[in-house]
Amino acid sequence: MLDIKINAIQLRMDESDLRFSFCKGETEWSWTKDYRPKMECKEGTVFFDEALEIHHELVQNGIGKGIRSSFAGFEIEGTKVPYAFETYAWIEETTEDIFFEWVPICEEGITVEKVFWPGEMELEEKKNDWYTLLNMQQGVLIPNDWETELTAIPFDGFFETAGGYMPCLLYTSDAADEEDSVDLGGRRIIKKKKKRTN
Repeated sequence: MLDIKINAIQLRMDESDLRFSFCKGETEWSWTKDYRPKMECKEGTVFFDEALEIHHELVQNGIGKGIRSSFAGFEIEGTKVPYAFETYAWIEETTEDIFFEWVPICEEGITVEKVFWPGEMELEEKKNDWYTLLNMQQGVLIPNDWETELTAIPFDGFFETAGGYMPCLLYTSDAADEEDSVDLGGRRIIKKKKKRTN
């Protein structure tokens, strides 16, 4: 078991099944027990643990601590291919946010279409203060004890980044004191009077 901790946040990885768990105080979150990290490829399904070489190491740098794993070499239909990638799970020191990164190193021999990593969380216990955040539209929060089943969401493979924003128009103007103007929710448009010429 590989283990790192920053302040109150602890991140663990079980080397035997590549599953992660993390905790803060007495609360712990884990990936589902039946989860097995994999890639869906043109050549078929390829599981992370099928790599011919797998290495793990603890990493510490100027922004946090993490667990870096490398996976190299796979056997596809009896042929060895050099495809390789790394995963990096780490805790950012100042915010205590946890990040999961998947990084291709050598893309020869396998055409990856989808990556199923990180894993699904084991959140069967119902708590009204647990939420799932979906980066969809302007953001969707789904409580863990929501009774309505969530159906397919039209992500189409696209996610926003942590720097996503909510659009908002807000204009200020000296036109606030103008009599001949139109107020549109904080935006003031001035109607200029045209002089008539004969």
